[in-house]
Formats: sequence, structure tokens, C-alpha cells
Amino acid sequence: MDFTPLDYVTVTPYKKGERVRVPREQIEDLYIPVIEQQLRRLARRVAFQIDKDCLTCIDGAAANSITATGTTMGATGTEFTVSGGTGTKDILKAEAIIGSYNFVADSLLVNPINARDLRYLPNFSLSAQYGEPVVQSGNIGKVYGFDFYVSNVVSAGTAYLLSTGQNLSGSYAPQSQTFMYAG
Repeated sequence: MDFTPLDYVTVTPYKKGERVRVPREQIEDLYIPVIEQQLRRLARRVAFQIDKDCLTCIDGAAANSITATGTTMGATGTEFTVSGGTGTKDILKAEAIIGSYNFVADSLLVNPINARDLRYLPNFSLSAQYGEPVVQSGNIGKVYGFDFYVSNVVSAGTAYLLSTGQNLSGSYAPQSQTFMYAG
């Protein structure tokens, strides 16, 4: 029998609304493309707000933080450093810290600028010499087995390595472990 004490958290969601007024004259005068454009802009604003809210939650749960060194082990075994960037050793260090809590890291969230910097590293671009690249084409793909997400709401120079609660024992783990590092 498991007598692990469980705790609870109270979450109070806030509500936010926005509207687009479509006057009768626009409908009668068949300004359908104008109405469509207004609704598309509203949908983009709502999607951006949802992303910002998700990042606020992730940022608030970040349990650890390091400063990225930009150090990477190259394909020839030579270590090199990209100043101001994220190196593969930074990602692996973050994974080890999440692993020390008995969680499995599964997602990497970065800014488009940091995604570009990661794709420059030879580990992710030497498919011609070493087979399949680590970052797959098509969808954004995976980096070291982590789902790789790119979002403009993440500040440039900041990346998040996340665990959604997966753990080695497969037990119920409702909390997630977040690791943030800055380049």
C-alpha cells in the first residue's frame, strides 16, 4: 500500500475577452472579406495570448536555472564554444538536473533565434556524413529525443527544458519539472 501524502493547489483562472463588432451595413454590403480579416486578426491575438499565458505558467514553475556556456562536442571529438549560444553540453546538463528529481525531460522550448543557433551546430546538421540528422526535417522535430518547440513568446537567449511528469517508475506524477537556461 502506498501512503504517499498528496497535496493540493488552488488555481483561480482569469477570464479575458475580446470582441469584433460586425455592423449590419457590412453584412448587407457584402464586406465578407473585411469581416473575415477582422476575425482572423482576433484569432491570432487570442492564440498569442494563450501562448503567453502558458509561458507565464512554465516560467513560474521553473525549478532550476543555469547560464548556458555554449559548449558543444563536435563530430571530430573536439570541444568548441559558441559565445552567447546554447551548446549541447548545456542541454545535457539540464537533462541531468531534471533526472536528479527522477523525472524524464521530454520537451525543449526555444525562441526562433535560439532554434537557428541550435541548427548551426554540427551535431544537428551533419546528415551527409553521419546519417540521419538529430533535428528532423518537416515538423520542427526532435533534439536529443526531446520534442522541439519554437515560439516567439520565449525571450531570445532563454530556453526551457521541460518534463511533463514522466518518470522512470511510471508512477503518477502530476507535477512537472521545468528547467530554464539562458544563453
